[in-house]
Formats: sequence, structure tokens, C-alpha cells
Amino acid sequence: MTRLTEAQLRELPHEILSDTGHVDMRRIDGPLTEREEQAAVIAWADMHSVANVLYANVNGQYRQGQRPEPGLRPGVPDLFLPVARDGWHGLYIEMKRVKGGVLSKEQRRWIEVLRNNGYQAVVCRGAEDAIAQIEAYLEADK
Repeated sequence: MTRLTEAQLRELPHEILSDTGHVDMRRIDGPLTEREEQAAVIAWADMHSVANVLYANVNGQYRQGQRPEPGLRPGVPDLFLPVARDGWHGLYIEMKRVKGGVLSKEQRRWIEVLRNNGYQAVVCRGAEDAIAQIEAYLEADK
């Protein structure tokens, strides 16, 4: 299992987009946001021979009160790994900060629907947790 320190997460070769433009994770002070944690997971996956197909769901751009684009659904998990393992069709990941962050009613509903339809769906608190979940999923019976 991969164990990354926060310093190691910051050193992953990946830039993330903030509301004001590109931000280099190595220059971020303080606890990582959910978005920064997700960027670290994507950066890790980009370097992995199987997990490099992990992608972010555009539903993360949906905001309560905004008129959503057609097809966007609140609550759909943040990340999807379209790799079948151990009877599952793929892995959905709902990212949360290491501390804080609560599942919405819509997120709980989507996780239940996905699990009932052959997908593994997990909630991960931070990049380290998400990476560990992905590794465990990929190591399952192929």
C-alpha cells in the first residue's frame, strides 16, 4: 500500500486549476482542499500503468442553485476508474477533505445506486485514502 506524506503529495508533478488559474501544489500552504487532494490522486494515477485511465466527473462543476447543463446530476461521485475487478464494473470515488466534508443526500443516493448496479463506490478522505482504495481495488481478483 502506498503511504504518502502531505509533503510527498505536494511534490507530485501536477498542476491544478484554481478559480484564478494554475496553482503549483508545492506552493500551497495549509491543509489541502478537496480539489487539491483530488489533483494529487489524478497525478498519482497518471504515473500508474493501470490507474492512468482514472478521470474526474464533470458533475463536480455543478453548484446548488445554478442552472445545470443538461445531463449534469448533483451527487455523482468525483472520480471514476473504468477498470473491472472482482465482479465490479468499475470504481467510483467520492472525494472529501481529510477533515470535514459531509456526504449530501444526493451523494449517498448515488453511491447506493452505483453499488446496486455492479460498481464499487467509496468515499475517500484525502489523496492517501483514495490511492490506498484504488490500489486495493486493482489488487482484487482480476
